Amino acid sequence: MKRRQGPGRGTGPRKGEDGMALLRIGDIRLREKFTTAGTLKQRVDYIMDPAKTEGGTLISTYECEPAFVVSRFLMTKMKYRTMNNPHSKKDVIAYSAWQAFMPGEVTPEEAHRIGRAFAEEALKGRYAFVVCTHTDHPHIHNHIIWNANTLDGTEKFRSTRAVFREMWEVSDRLCRERNLSVQPHGRRRQSLDKEWWRKCYEPTQRVRLRQAIDRALQTGPADMVDLIRRLEAAGYESTEKKGLGFRLAGRRRFNRLRDLGEGYGEEDLLAVMKGEKKHVPYVDRFARKPTLASRIMDRLRSAGLCRNAVKLKPDDLLRVVGTTDFLEKNGYRDLHLLDMAVKGAEARTVRTRSKVAETEAGLDRIQAVMAHAGDLRRTEKIWQAYRKAEKPERVLAEHEAEIRLYRAARKALDEMGLKTVPDEEKLSEQYAGLVKEKEAAGREYRRAKADWQELVNHRENVLTVLGRDASREPGRDDKEREQERKGPVADRTDGR
Repeated sequence: MKRRQGPGRGTGPRKGEDGMALLRIGDIRLREKFTTAGTLKQRVDYIMDPAKTEGGTLISTYECEPAFVVSRFLMTKMKYRTMNNPHSKKDVIAYSAWQAFMPGEVTPEEAHRIGRAFAEEALKGRYAFVVCTHTDHPHIHNHIIWNANTLDGTEKFRSTRAVFREMWEVSDRLCRERNLSVQPHGRRRQSLDKEWWRKCYEPTQRVRLRQAIDRALQTGPADMVDLIRRLEAAGYESTEKKGLGFRLAGRRRFNRLRDLGEGYGEEDLLAVMKGEKKHVPYVDRFARKPTLASRIMDRLRSAGLCRNAVKLKPDDLLRVVGTTDFLEKNGYRDLHLLDMAVKGAEARTVRTRSKVAETEAGLDRIQAVMAHAGDLRRTEKIWQAYRKAEKPERVLAEHEAEIRLYRAARKALDEMGLKTVPDEEKLSEQYAGLVKEKEAAGREYRRAKADWQELVNHRENVLTVLGRDASREPGRDDKEREQERKGPVADRTDGR
């Protein structure tokens, strides 16, 4: 006889076609050869595992401390038993809920907030509970355990289909408020399980948007307007209503930058484009495609097993191993991303070098203005005497050099667009400000050039192991590669 699948034995998952939240609810009963405390402790210890909850940072409780969840539950249960019926082997100790999200749809912190809000609203503050968010699988998910007895020990949780239906609706509404899709009711559990795991390996719209932003940032956009233009060229539509958001053409919903997680907010992206912060590309943890670092390590491991293996000296081998660590740490999963990063770093190097040149030109201009202004001040009296003299030829004969100097200084200032002599104090302040800007631009340039050179070196290490011919771009010859090693076209001197 088949076992009945009732609401107390785990309701079916709630998963649909476009990346939807999944919810299962079940009960915790006394295990064979286990005590009530042992059964509950085993389940609580599992969901509160620090390795799964990022060191215990994704754990929250209600009306109980994390270290005393089991004892708090047992105290309430003992109170209920003394007031009502005695203990039964079929007694439900607690209830659990498993709430999962599509990979890449939510951050661990957002998932934990959703789980906490779900428990608070669904249980109405009548039951003690613990919420733990696990990040050890591609799909971030919440484990929620709540006591089967109310806080005052007078009643038990009613596990009826109507109650679970209300809990589903709470979860659905919380997900809709955060632009997460939900699954219609009535789908079979087996088909949903297959659909869930099949969809787990398809990127969601948020994952695709993160990847598009990563590719756009690697091309070196100058500002947010330039970034939006590059994303629109990649097929995205933008909106500023309720915050800056994007969607692929033909899609109904916009994904806001604030919902993409850490590193993708407007302030974070502006800081990256200004060079104040380094962007770490999004790593699609559930993708099955082997990473660039894993391909390198596989090639090195097979060095002694194949005839055409790459032979490296010890120092070169250390550099290649360092390259694999760099690729994993920064999320460069394939050679295309690394190539785009090299081009973006080169563009940033050229841009920062141009900024250094602009500040140098500004300093030279202020120095010239200060020199001409000084010449005018020193020769002003002689010039006025020359203009007012009854016989100016005599004044000219005596002070010809000073008059020529005045005329040359006046002509130079007119060509610069300065009709009046600038104040010396203001010129000094402008000069000091430009000196600081030049120093900052020089530091930014040297940092950009070091990042660019580091990427070029790592790219060369990758090509050394995986082969140059397979990755060489059409129309790209060795002369261009030699130019990459020397530096960008506009880069001939370091920032001073």
